[in-house]
Amino acid sequence: MLEFFVYLFTVVGIISTAIYVLHRKEINAALKKPQVPQGSTTPATPKAPEDPMTKLTETLEQVVKRVETLEATAKNPKSTGGGGS
Repeated sequence: MLEFFVYLFTVVGIISTAIYVLHRKEINAALKKPQVPQGSTTPATPKAPEDPMTKLTETLEQVVKRVETLEATAKNPKSTGGGGS
């Protein structure tokens, strides 16, 4: 039963992280549209956009590491090194 919740947490975490990262990129892209200064006919030079897939991959790797840690803790809770009796 505990494994079910761990896997459910994993799936929900990965999906929600992916949605959040992609949505955040869309918002940042919309907010950082080049602004045309007054009296100028050329837009400001935009920065090179970051690759959203690279950022998503890094975020998912962090999620996987965290889930692996949680799975190891769930399988052997006494190995966490905390206090206790």
